Amino acid sequence: GAVLRVAAKLGASAPRGADGAGWTLSLRQLLRLGRRTAQHPGSLRGDVRRVSLAGFMPAAARDAFEAVLRQELEGVDGAGTGDDTVEQQGIVARVEHGVLDIGGSRLPVATDSDPRLVPQTKFFDIPRHLLRLREIMRDLSLGERHVLLIGNQGTGKNKLVDHLLQLLQWEREYIQLHRDTTVSALTVQATLVDGKVVWEDSPLVQ
Repeated sequence: GAVLRVAAKLGASAPRGADGAGWTLSLRQLLRLGRRTAQHPGSLRGDVRRVSLAGFMPAAARDAFEAVLRQELEGVDGAGTGDDTVEQQGIVARVEHGVLDIGGSRLPVATDSDPRLVPQTKFFDIPRHLLRLREIMRDLSLGERHVLLIGNQGTGKNKLVDHLLQLLQWEREYIQLHRDTTVSALTVQATLVDGKVVWEDSPLVQ
């Protein structure tokens, strides 16, 4: 109920033009919000902000967006505050009995990984970073197969993912994307076998 009500209000209140980007929630976003709210009560306000990319909106549009959230979610059970500083308190990462737990989000640690493909990185457990890892784990635990991290260059996106993979003992296949990347470059790769170049499926296809 709360998810649909917020979505309807945001759609009706969306500014015209580019400033309205992110206000209209797609069916996929609504389903994702519904699953997350069902599994993690208290996160709706922050989840709406994340799926709408509110942090990337122009200041005026973001203020109007926040005003709609306050109006629609005030006093709603399970809406939460969306305040990172509150959620960061006491968050830790621990592995017990083969399960990784970060702030209540749990995923099993792999036991059959190729250690050569599991990243090893130096990481400091800063609460804000652990909160980001918890959000990724929530999506993965709900069946999301694709996760996109958005941020400026050098802000630690790779570091976050590498550390999560290290904790979970999951393998990583690294593909560099740039403006000249082609479809064939993403789907096939050249390897040298017995002195001959052999074209094989890329890790993305495998």
